[in-house]
Amino acid sequence: FSQNGMFAGYAGFCFADRVAGIWQGGAGMARKGRPPTPPGKQVECTASAFDTYKNACVTQEPCASCEYWPIYPCFSASRPMVDCMQTYSNDAVVVASDTESHPDYMYEMLVAEGHDGRLLRFSPTEHVEGGHKAPQNELDWVIGCLGVKEQCSAACEEALVSCVDASSSASHLAYRDCLVGDSLAGTCTAGCA
Repeated sequence: FSQNGMFAGYAGFCFADRVAGIWQGGAGMARKGRPPTPPGKQVECTASAFDTYKNACVTQEPCASCEYWPIYPCFSASRPMVDCMQTYSNDAVVVASDTESHPDYMYEMLVAEGHDGRLLRFSPTEHVEGGHKAPQNELDWVIGCLGVKEQCSAACEEALVSCVDASSSASHLAYRDCLVGDSLAGTCTAGCA
């Protein structure tokens, strides 16, 4: 998540022959001159300029050759990369607007290069504040987005939605309760995502 999500992009594309998919929670790709600028001013300054000037590196020693950070997702002849990017709409670290965000920038370049980009943008709710945080039930989102497990049937999905809707708990808590309760028995295959 966050800086680790940026590193996942770097590692995934540098070792694309060994990595089938990556999860970039609270991350994606920063682009020079487009908001928001990462806290470490990556893409606007080199690491050494930031170490010397901190935030003033943008005016004191801007990076003339920087375009993307952490990496550009170049086309791969071997196979497309699955890249799941997740953010909340009110994540001020990686989101500037509905169309300007690190996940959006990465998604655009993934699609342009023939990769399998998957963008998950969540809105805060009464029970989930959002911000620069991983989603509720994060591992289920990771497993489902990356296709680690067999996809659940439409009937299973409908049963889960009905169970969550019938609960008086917050949806992320109702989801967990429905998974461990008996309401999905006989409808869902154990372990599907």
